[in-house]
Amino acid sequence: MRKLRAIEYMILLGIDLALCWFFAGYFFFILAFAMVAVVLVSLFALNVTSGHVDVYIKSPVEKVGKGTELYIEIGVTNKSIFPVIDAIMRLRVGNPFVGELEKIEMEVPIPASRTMRVKLPIKSQYAGEFEIHIDSIEMHDLLGLRKRVIKFDKEHEVFIYPLENKEFHWDKSAYEVGFEEASESKLRGSDFSDVSQVREYVQGDPIKNIHWKLSAKKDELMVKERLQSSSQKMIIIFEVLEKRAELVDEALDNMYTLGRNGIRNQVPVELWWWDKRHKEIAFGSAQSFDEWDRLMNRILHSGSEFGYVRDQFENRNLNQGFILVSDNGIEIISSN
Repeated sequence: MRKLRAIEYMILLGIDLALCWFFAGYFFFILAFAMVAVVLVSLFALNVTSGHVDVYIKSPVEKVGKGTELYIEIGVTNKSIFPVIDAIMRLRVGNPFVGELEKIEMEVPIPASRTMRVKLPIKSQYAGEFEIHIDSIEMHDLLGLRKRVIKFDKEHEVFIYPLENKEFHWDKSAYEVGFEEASESKLRGSDFSDVSQVREYVQGDPIKNIHWKLSAKKDELMVKERLQSSSQKMIIIFEVLEKRAELVDEALDNMYTLGRNGIRNQVPVELWWWDKRHKEIAFGSAQSFDEWDRLMNRILHSGSEFGYVRDQFENRNLNQGFILVSDNGIEIISSN
């Protein structure tokens, strides 16, 4: 299309120059000069604007319950004095916990020396982490003769939380009777919160848990994960056997409900799962709703799939009972 426009413009300019030569008139000469000047200004404006455009993404909240509609603000700031009438923004959006990101395109006219804002409605019926990525903006000059593609690495996440089953009843006394007291590992010692692993920082992690030396080496914030080693705790192993979105979502609801019920009954919760993003077993503990929410943020961000978590846990923790939550339901595994 751009080549066709350029050819058409060159043909018009050629016709004008021919008429200028044939009639020897100033009008056609001025018209030819103006046509050339417009092309130069159009290309110059595109070149200047492409170096003065930036984007941002923000949302009013960090997390919402599934099924809740939320409007994400996407802004394009143009600091130059030239507008861009024809521009296309390319994005990837979706919930990778239950599926692939969808590629979409948006037409975004960019005014001069202003910020253009667009409200993008999102709504997910499944729990997970809704991601919005701005990959690039394709801009065309005013005459449509040339394009410039500006690449961005902007992303934003909103946690889509599972729903707690209010009808679920958790019997603390039955839980305590059903599990025998586990023997403590000598490797962990008797401390209630030994450091068990180091992981990437997640928003909301306490500053005191940051591993500053390792963070400096990796050039990103790393935190020390403190895993509880008390026998009076609820251990949840989350394992996804299939990839059907409905079953995975139901398993997330069950896990979320179990954890909140345990904390509500003043029982610390320990969660194990397969970290899909980093391809490793991950775990963490919580004694309060805030800590449980931070654990939820971790698993919703990392994703999960089948990774023999149960087998690995049983090999590491002999004679330790746990609750297996999967897309097949909830199963209580008593200690041997």
